[in-house]
Amino acid sequence: MRDPFRGASSGRAASHARLLRRGFNIHNLSLRGLMKDTAADYALFSDPVYGVTFVLRKGKLYDGKGKAVPGVTGSLNIKQKTAHLMTPESDVQTFRLGEEGAQ
Repeated sequence: MRDPFRGASSGRAASHARLLRRGFNIHNLSLRGLMKDTAADYALFSDPVYGVTFVLRKGKLYDGKGKAVPGVTGSLNIKQKTAHLMTPESDVQTFRLGEEGAQ
């Protein structure tokens, strides 16, 4: 099954290890959706540079294979349609659903 957030011509998605070696950057992500289920709220992000989809769930960011991105934490506000990510270096990025450029 094809990843709906990856473009048809973007090639193979980067592996988890390769992504981290090349310098994963929360500023490259785009917020694509906010959802909720009975267990938790979650956000979907895409990284157009590497063709990878990420999920923020219960305060942790996971790649498309379900592996946690080390040190990256986050929070959601469904009512305000925002998501916040923070790196171990205290770099914070705020995303608003519907806005391409993160704040």
